[in-house]
Amino acid sequence: MAQGQSKEFVSQVPGAVIWWLDDDVELTRQMRERLLASGWQLRTFHRPEPLIGALRTSHPDLLVLDQRLPAQLGTELLHHLREQGHLFPVLMLSGMGSAEDRILGLEKGAQDYLVKPFHGRELLLRCEQLLRSDQRRAITPIPQEQRITLGEVIFRPHEGSLQSPGHPDVILSRGERILLLALCRAPGRVLSREHLALASGSLAPASHSRSIDMRLSRLRRLLKQVSAGSLRIETVRTHGYALHTDATAPASEE
Repeated sequence: MAQGQSKEFVSQVPGAVIWWLDDDVELTRQMRERLLASGWQLRTFHRPEPLIGALRTSHPDLLVLDQRLPAQLGTELLHHLREQGHLFPVLMLSGMGSAEDRILGLEKGAQDYLVKPFHGRELLLRCEQLLRSDQRRAITPIPQEQRITLGEVIFRPHEGSLQSPGHPDVILSRGERILLLALCRAPGRVLSREHLALASGSLAPASHSRSIDMRLSRLRRLLKQVSAGSLRIETVRTHGYALHTDATAPASEE
């Protein structure tokens, strides 16, 4: 159980999407309001299967992952997620705090490790640190109020939603929102990998940045899902990427 109460914490990364997988329903219930009050979006899971299913259509900015799960260890699930190419940061939670346990969690791909019981504010600060260090989001702020029309698809950057008649809404991670926003601001124009890497906050050389490839791949799939293929990101060999829609009008911002 989380311990202690303290003054209100407000994130410098508002709107970030946090997923939390933990079979301790009471713990996630206790922390839910504090995470939401910090400015984040939260989605909780109590079994691995729903989370794995959710990854087919969405993606978190940060995963809080308990080590002791029903029928599976968190480290086993994390190893599987990393093998599948999921690069979002992970904060591992565990009642086991030995050096060996912490090392195992880090070896399997966790960025941080927090031992239960923990202080609630410490969890918030650990999440904040991972979110800020992973995305460097200050480089590209997301507009508070904006709607971008892409043919029949409505993209709301601050909410991270893609909306289209006859299709379920799709929620993008913050990194994906920033990448799509950069493409939307130059519809039909080819943007280099370097441009997109800078826009999304990557400090790694663009030629070696797997995160750009992962985000582009997911965006392509999700755009196809909500637009039936009319909205797409095209690759221009050796030059970069461009956002195209079958609609003749360019993307409009409101």
